[in-house]
Amino acid sequence: MNTELISQVFHKRDQEILNVLKDIPLNSTGKFSDVTATVLPNKDIAFADFDFDLHIQKDYMGAETNKLVFEGKGKYDGADFTFSGPISLLKLQYGLGKKFNAEMNYMANVFELKEYKFDVSASSLKVEGATLAADDKAQLVELLADKVERVKDQCIQGKDEIVPEFPMDTVVPFVGIFYAAQFAEKIEIRENFMEMGISLKHFEMLSDKQNKLLKAIEGDFHTEVNKKGEPALFQLLIDDNFFNSMSAVLVSVEKMFSFRELAKGNPKAKPTL
Repeated sequence: MNTELISQVFHKRDQEILNVLKDIPLNSTGKFSDVTATVLPNKDIAFADFDFDLHIQKDYMGAETNKLVFEGKGKYDGADFTFSGPISLLKLQYGLGKKFNAEMNYMANVFELKEYKFDVSASSLKVEGATLAADDKAQLVELLADKVERVKDQCIQGKDEIVPEFPMDTVVPFVGIFYAAQFAEKIEIRENFMEMGISLKHFEMLSDKQNKLLKAIEGDFHTEVNKKGEPALFQLLIDDNFFNSMSAVLVSVEKMFSFRELAKGNPKAKPTL
């Protein structure tokens, strides 16, 4: 898979991910009511020009940014007020790990959530229209952080209420990587490409005797561009061991079948056997 091309596709509309964080209602409690907030790029960055910092590595599959702010409004003790502040870091990081697949009885590669951060501070909160005590400022920031985390969870789960606002095409390649990795025996990420190797041996489908019939094969991709010179998004290489594995299963069956034993199941034939 061409990771450079995947990055280009992601950055075409990644700013639209912020649409799911527009005018989000906070779980207003205490003196707060009717509070909504929006996450958007810094004032000096046009919305269309904003990009997340994308990472495609084994230990960091995800994105982050420190170029966001939040703005909101609501009522505090009955009075209208507005608030704003910087977001020091928004980060979602997955890393490659191992997890045993009990249903298929093999050790699978899985990208697991390693770190999520939404760093905001009450000390940098700016409020207009009302005077908030320090505890109330901390509560407001906590309400915002809790809501953003819930939206993040809804995005990951693909909830119906999120899908209409979320640019799904930006993350489809990563969904494919997430699931393909679970069937891959090995995963390598080079500068511009991710390679995954799959074999029957990885799924514990071959016996020791059958594994010995396989051989080490060095393979490589024929070209990284199509006839028009455009970069290829996806390439598939099938080597001899694919066919060797299939043949090994067929030619090395260790169970013997006897026509006599099978015929004994017939009541008419059983007396003569």
